Amino acid sequence: MLDAKWLFRVILPVGILIFPIISWSVESEYETPVYREVEYHAVLIGINAYPGSYLPYSVNEIQNFKQTLLKCGNWFQSNIKVLIDGNATKQGVQESIEWLAENADEDDVSLIYFVGHGGRDLNGEFIVTYDGEIHDAELAEYISGVQGVVVVVIDACNSGGFIDELKGKNRVVLTACRGNERTYQVKELKSGIFGFFLNMSLSWFTKRVETTYMLTKMLSIYYSRSLGNNSEYVIHPQIYDGTIGFTKIINHHPYMDKIFTPSFLYVSQAKRDRVLWRMEGGV
Repeated sequence: MLDAKWLFRVILPVGILIFPIISWSVESEYETPVYREVEYHAVLIGINAYPGSYLPYSVNEIQNFKQTLLKCGNWFQSNIKVLIDGNATKQGVQESIEWLAENADEDDVSLIYFVGHGGRDLNGEFIVTYDGEIHDAELAEYISGVQGVVVVVIDACNSGGFIDELKGKNRVVLTACRGNERTYQVKELKSGIFGFFLNMSLSWFTKRVETTYMLTKMLSIYYSRSLGNNSEYVIHPQIYDGTIGFTKIINHHPYMDKIFTPSFLYVSQAKRDRVLWRMEGGV
């Protein structure tokens, strides 16, 4: 049984902090009327089965995010490509982004979401595919041919370092941590910390990239601080936004019937004995 004093002490302050973000998200629906039809396309990449460096929850995080998109009114199965484990090769990622370039026009929104190992070397930051590495400059080249708004989400160690290479007009980059930080997957969440709260924000509270980032960052920092005394567990999600106005990701979300479920309490239940997997690696 959850302690009533604990609920009041933790949930009320978090609720007070969240309310302005939710309100901003709702009000902004009326600030920028949409006069054109926007199509949404996504490439979702999750790797558990790295040779010699297993991560347990990358695929789960991607699959949960996909289900959130499909429930929200503006995403269709045919517009979402999912690359998992052995299919998430360097060539597979490149070809999937080429598919985005072939199908998205200047009015559309394209989303690239990677969950797996990341790292940095003398050539810059990189994400680790099933069979190799994609450096920040390479990923920037891949997405250069995609028209419209391109949103890149990276849940991996050192991911903040991608921003310098990926930034540009109509580009939005969300990362799990700073360029010099590591991030983690947590057994309790069955997800990366950043990815869990990103999905929760879109499922229940926010619709646009900007407000989703604000809430995700707040909850990720709060949760990661409670994982242990070592400050290396603390993550600081980052954003770059090269768009004008707001970028909508979803049309609607059924948060009213979920807001009081136990899942919402994860942000407040962190203890100091969590099982963690570091999302850092290379080949």
